[in-house]
Amino acid sequence: MDATHKSGLREAFGGTPACRLSVAFYARVERDPILRPLFPGKSFTCAIEEFTAFLTQFLGGPSEDSQRRWWLSLRESHARFEIGPKEREAWIAIMVQAFDDVQVEEPMRGELLGFFERASAHIVNRGVAGSVNQDRGSIHHHGAHAEISRRWEAHTLLDEAVTAIRSGDAGRAIALAESPDLQLCGRSVLTGLLSSMVRCGQRTMLDYVNGRLTRDPALTRERYAGRTLLHEAAAAGRLATVELLLSLGADPNAQDGGGHTPLYSVGNECAAGGRQCGSRLGGGRRRRGCPPWRKTVYASSHGCAARQRGGCRGTARSRRQH
Repeated sequence: MDATHKSGLREAFGGTPACRLSVAFYARVERDPILRPLFPGKSFTCAIEEFTAFLTQFLGGPSEDSQRRWWLSLRESHARFEIGPKEREAWIAIMVQAFDDVQVEEPMRGELLGFFERASAHIVNRGVAGSVNQDRGSIHHHGAHAEISRRWEAHTLLDEAVTAIRSGDAGRAIALAESPDLQLCGRSVLTGLLSSMVRCGQRTMLDYVNGRLTRDPALTRERYAGRTLLHEAAAAGRLATVELLLSLGADPNAQDGGGHTPLYSVGNECAAGGRQCGSRLGGGRRRRGCPPWRKTVYASSHGCAARQRGGCRGTARSRRQH
């Protein structure tokens, strides 16, 4: 897709960071008797941000504008909701109204609503999704609109890849990660996929990640959900991957969206391998104004107490809000 088409598709949604479609959609969800109960006691700030990030990434926008997309898999991101045919129909009806609110015109309107028809059927997890409305659901394979279809197909493959990682099917996960179709999702999403493999810890997947990084060292600078691969490898205690990332130039002082470095991940997220990873990352890193940590902090069985005595009280990794 060329830059003109990218810009046109994104502008049809209102662009970023203030995505008009996201705001219009959730303003109506807030008043809807069917969908509002899915969000008990919650504001829609995070939902608007995440939906905006998804649309930005899906339409080929810059990765820095899509870092609030927390979930790789659409199905996983909606699994906590009970979504049946009734909820899907309400979702589609509100989306049509949101398109009216932001005044998306034809033919773009029909093409994009066709995408949402397919996406909404994809996430139904109760009962049968039902058929896709053919008036809205047919995506014509020409120009920029063919790109929407190709990008949606790539995202269904992304869901398959996440499922393969979760089940430990290294062969399938790696084949999908290498597929040209999945590259349409962008390098930020690829980074997220590699991060999932690192967290999985399956040996074949870890070998693949290390090999992929060796072939493409620039991935050390990419981020998914605000975090680098070094954050994820440190958090998971993957010493070999930490060492490789550092040798390839990964920044041990890189901060995630919460202002935390990879060393923070060792201290607050790592269940195994913390002493070795902490040593590799260096004891002289600072965390949010606290005194430098010595390497011996992680060599000690009383590392947590030592950090607290030094004025740094670690906190468990907060669960992401959606």
